[in-house]
Amino acid sequence: MTTRRSFFHGAVIAAVLALAAAISVTGLTVLAGGETVIRLVVPLICGAYLLLLLRGERAATGRAVTLVAWTVFSIAAWWAVDSLAFYLLLHAGAIWLTRSLFVYASLLPAVADLLLTALSAAAFSWALARSGSVMLATWCFFLVQALWTQIPPRLPSRGALSLHHTPDHTANDRFDKARRRADAAIRQLSTGEPR
Repeated sequence: MTTRRSFFHGAVIAAVLALAAAISVTGLTVLAGGETVIRLVVPLICGAYLLLLLRGERAATGRAVTLVAWTVFSIAAWWAVDSLAFYLLLHAGAIWLTRSLFVYASLLPAVADLLLTALSAAAFSWALARSGSVMLATWCFFLVQALWTQIPPRLPSRGALSLHHTPDHTANDRFDKARRRADAAIRQLSTGEPR
């Protein structure tokens, strides 16, 4: 599971990615048209965000597979999707899906994150329409995304919500006794000591 980060950490990431997006769009606009630049910068910025998100993951294989899948997805979206708005929404959805797979242990937090992603896409659209600034729009998108840190990775079980719930230690006690017996048997086998 991903290491939980703070909203402040997400806000800093939002500012850095917004600055990177603005510099990239400004620099690349000299070489290509506006929509082509956006189609190039979006997967790069979203990919950088995913790298930062997956940085805390312990499973190196999961990170590698995710990054390869992200690359394949980005290339396929580049060629297959004509609508720029749909292209942007696909990348936002891919961020949500990746975070949901790595962070959340149940469906409800993932649905809450999906609503958060929809809100961040709306914030992006609003900021871009109001200001025309790629930097401000990108910052708004990732700033709202930073709120994912406030979504619990799992919901408490029904028993945890009950005030009168007493945990059943019987099953744990039996497991601990069996584990101690197994450890003792392995020690005996490895040292060759008789019983």
